[in-house]
Amino acid sequence: MGLNGLRSSLGAPAAAKRPDAIAELETHRQVWQKKRLLRSAYSDAWQALGAFAAPGPSLEIGCGCGNLDGVLRQCWKSDIVVLPWADLAADAMHLPFRTGALSNIVGTDVLHHLPRPLEFLREAARVLRPEGRVLLLEPYMSWLSYPAYRRFHAEPADLGGNPFEDVQGKPVAARDVNQAVPTLLFCRNRDALARVAPQLEVIYCAPRDAIVYPLSGGYSRPSLLPLALERWAWRMERLLKRLMPVIGFRLAVALRRNGNA
Repeated sequence: MGLNGLRSSLGAPAAAKRPDAIAELETHRQVWQKKRLLRSAYSDAWQALGAFAAPGPSLEIGCGCGNLDGVLRQCWKSDIVVLPWADLAADAMHLPFRTGALSNIVGTDVLHHLPRPLEFLREAARVLRPEGRVLLLEPYMSWLSYPAYRRFHAEPADLGGNPFEDVQGKPVAARDVNQAVPTLLFCRNRDALARVAPQLEVIYCAPRDAIVYPLSGGYSRPSLLPLALERWAWRMERLLKRLMPVIGFRLAVALRRNGNA
């Protein structure tokens, strides 16, 4: 079944054409092509996450510069703004898909940008088939990374934030970007998450990336790791795997849509 066959007749909120956003993402696409270490870090993470994908149609939310190509078969790209390389423009909290239409929803560095992350998770549960998956790669706040994110990253990180709703079930006010949201939801408050979003079960939650990713410089800083040391760096990543909860910079998460919730 094609993309149009899965979409809801209700449509979705209109998405804006943002020349400024496209210009920034075009720059990111150029950085992506030039930085082998950056591509290596993302590729390794998504290879691990891809093992949890369910068969069937997938949707990437917040596709940004569109670097997830080839990770999943039959995966459409979407973003909140109209992008020339995306298949559709859509709000991740109000997806234009029929209930139970998708097998996977995937996203890289998207959840911590959403003003109401729980609203997205509930919407994901709606459009996913039973046993469908939400696969996310996000920042992780470890003993090592938290001060680094707070000091050197342009986006705020606040482990004192509250990503949950109030006791009456009404959504809290829309919040600004907080890189700590994935850590708060999936690591520090998983029991609370299970109570407010029972349709989705965390089946994989792995802190990772203590060396190659931070030393790659990301999209905005120069690489601090010579290419000649790439293999050595990956060997060190594997050796330090057990220490990732205290030194990791990234969090890979897989959630499964319960069939009876």
